[in-house]
Parts: sequence; structure tokens; C-alpha cells
Amino acid sequence: MEPKRTERFTALMQRHRLVIERYVHYRMPSSQDAEDVLQETWLSAYTHLDSLTDPAAEKAWLLTIARNQCALWYRKRYRREEVQKQIPAPVSRPSAGTMLVRSVLAGLPRETARILQLYYLQGYRQKEIADRLGIPLGTVKSRLHTARERFRLSGAPLLQKGKTVMKTEYTNEYTKNFPPELPPVTIEPLPEPYTPIRSPEEAFIIPRIGEVNSEGTYRYPSRRLALVSTCRVPKAACIHEVDGVKVVRDTYNVRAGKLYRNENVWFTQMTDEYIRELGCLMNLEEDDEYPTYITTFLDQEFNSIVNAEDPVRGTPVLVAENPAAVEDGGYRIGQYNIRYTLGMFRLTVGERSFRAAGILRVYRQSCYATVSYVSTEGRMLLLRWYETEESIRESENYISCREAMLAENYSILVNGERFILVEDRLGEIVL
Repeated sequence: MEPKRTERFTALMQRHRLVIERYVHYRMPSSQDAEDVLQETWLSAYTHLDSLTDPAAEKAWLLTIARNQCALWYRKRYRREEVQKQIPAPVSRPSAGTMLVRSVLAGLPRETARILQLYYLQGYRQKEIADRLGIPLGTVKSRLHTARERFRLSGAPLLQKGKTVMKTEYTNEYTKNFPPELPPVTIEPLPEPYTPIRSPEEAFIIPRIGEVNSEGTYRYPSRRLALVSTCRVPKAACIHEVDGVKVVRDTYNVRAGKLYRNENVWFTQMTDEYIRELGCLMNLEEDDEYPTYITTFLDQEFNSIVNAEDPVRGTPVLVAENPAAVEDGGYRIGQYNIRYTLGMFRLTVGERSFRAAGILRVYRQSCYATVSYVSTEGRMLLLRWYETEESIRESENYISCREAMLAENYSILVNGERFILVEDRLGEIVL
């Protein structure tokens, strides 16, 4: 190898390794396959290094090579699968209901059938369909109405998106079933070994299409309901050719009496092994003075927290045992941004009790921490949010109750530093 060429290539890898490795791992079905593709990617980049003449295009150039290597791997895989196919797949017999639906669809104009597919199967809103097809919104509504009438008259079982939306959309009761004051919460350690759980830990929503879940935020020391957030997963998403789902959060501010629709929108991929954040949209309010800010996993700094355990592959879905050391009435941890297990607990909220795993996480430079209690089925039950005294004193959110918080609120010690309980977030499953 030429010394100068090798030196240039090494520097190039160091600058962009994280993004390229993340991109390939997100697209490949397994870590072993990803490593094979990465090897070919770096080999191709080194071989064609002379073609890279613009330093500003380094990242895009490497991503193009990685994208081509991924495509080549899939082409080879599909060819192998075609050769290996010897037994034809069994043909399933459609039900009478399915046959009726197909007959009604076949009798509709192609444009109307396309709208049905976008609306019911892919989860697009009517305005989004109008924009996508370049037709007036009124036309979309009219064609949907016509299609519904056809299904009603035929007796065919029309897809139930409309009914589902009515159940999941906010009506006049934005606070859902969350009581105005935090119910009694008790947390008792159980004398049993930690049970590993499979969960997108620290999220109240499981990123599967059709999932809907709400959480209520209770602030201390008042213990009053402050926010109710509802997350839903309306449809699939594809970010930089990586498949995932879209997650939308609406938040109702109880004190202000205001509903913030699409308060946060992000895109997630969950495999059998990992959960990965693919992108995020912030500041979506039209009256917000700040612009909408979009980031994706191809940004160097993106996911530095949520994927801290493995910034390349993502956060493991399996929350394996990783006990925090207990000392001097608190905990001792070795790293920030990773999950430490605290054991098994009996969590009681009001009159309902749950068996849950306790998980501690301290973020960034230890300015805040969370302790989550997750059911053995992988559902978030309770997330307790803690901040340091310095963080509370510097935040404008706590001006009116700062001294009471510092004096009255429950706290924990981590590495000798005091973290003060700021709020409890309850999942609707506990109500």
C-alpha cells in the first residue's frame, strides 16, 4: 500500500466510519451480513480513492459506495433464493369476505381504488392523498364517499380505519382517563432474580403499525397532572432506503388547556435484535418562531444518546441484566447513557399491582436520569424523571416551585451525586 494513500484513506474512515457503519447495519438483516458488506465497501472506497476529488463530497461518495454494495448483496441473495426454490408455496384459499371485497374493488374506477389503498392500507390522511395525487381535497373526499357506499350496498366488510381513528383521536376529553392528581404509587423490591425483558425501554409506544398509547405526566411537588401525550404509529416509513415506521405524538397541556398536534414526529426501526431511531422532526407548530428541524441517522451527532450502548447497531431490544452497584445508600455506575438493571419490583399504582423490571439510566454529563419500571411483557408502566440540583436551578420550568422541589422531593444518589425526582410518567396500562 502507498503510505500517503493509506494515510488519506485512514483519515477518511475516521471521519465517516460511524455513519457508514450505521447505514449498512440498518439495511442488512444481520450483523454478520453487515460486516461482509462493510468490508466490500471499504475495499471499493480504497480502490477508487483517486476518483474522490472534492473533500466536501466525502460523505456522499462513501454513502453511494455503501448503497451500491447493499444493493449488490440483495441481488445476490435473491438470486440464491430463486435457485433454492424447488417446492411451490401453498396457495391459500381466500375467504368469502375477501372474495367479496375483491369483487367490489374490481368494480371501482382505478383512481378510486388507488385512493382506498392509500387511505385504508397505507394510512395516509385525505390531505396527504390529495397532495400526493395532485387532485383537489374535495375529489378525494367524494371518491371515498362513493367507495364506502359501494361497500355498504354490497355487504362487503370495508376496512375499519375510520372507526379506529375515531377511537384514537382526541375528542373533548384530552386528558383521557388520567386522574387530575397522581394516584398513590408504591414500589417494593421483590426477592427474586432479574428477569430479562424484550422492550423498546423508555418508550411508552411499541413501534408497530396500528399501536396507540397514552402517558400522563405528573409534576412534583404538586403531584398534579401536567401533560397527556398520545403516541400512534399510523404507517410505514422509509428513511434513506431503510424501512421503519412513523410515530406521531400529540400532547395536551392541562394547565394551558391547549392541544399540540404532531408535537413530535419521529421514525423508528425495530428488528428482533435492535430498536433504532431513523429520523426526527422538531418544531412542527405553525405559529412557532423556530423553523422545523429535521435530523436523520446519517447525521454524525444523531442518536448519540438513544443508541449510546451501540451507536452503530442501535439499542438492544433485549434488556439484559446489567446490575448497578449499590453503595452508601445509592448506586455506582461505570458509564453514562447505558441501561443498568435494578432488579425486580412490585409496582402498585392506586389499586393495581404489576411485576416489573427496574432500569436506571443516567444521561450525558449526568444532568438528568430516569428509572423505568417495565412489565415482564415489555410494556412501560412508569418512568420517573430525575434532575440534578444544578439543572433544576438553571431551568426556567421550575421557577415557581424550585425551592419546594429541592426541599421536599424524593431523590436518589448516583456516583455520589443527588438526583431529584421531577416528574412521574404513567402509561395508560396502569389505570
